[in-house]
Amino acid sequence: MKFGASVSSYTTTWDEISGAIGTMESGRWESIWFPDHFIPPAAWKGAEDQPIFESWSLLAAVAGMTTKLRMGHMVSGNTYRNPGLVAKWRLLSIRFLKGDLF
Repeated sequence: MKFGASVSSYTTTWDEISGAIGTMESGRWESIWFPDHFIPPAAWKGAEDQPIFESWSLLAAVAGMTTKLRMGHMVSGNTYRNPGLVAKWRLLSIRFLKGDLF
């Protein structure tokens, strides 16, 4: 059985995200996932004005930190993301990547 986790990009800091990645990288985790929302979903009501990491930028940054974790987006908005631009982001992320991209 393989395990993965979603790492929140809402109301958090880069230190907390990189700490989670370090823990997953040194453990038995197989994959890491990020949400792609410009504002937090309704469950995070009241967090609209809090910091949020943009998911494709986050994925590219994390790609350079891992040698084993596969990564991807739990969802990627197709109504506000140009498909050609998404393809370029994916290729850019793979260049940084030492693991694998879903």
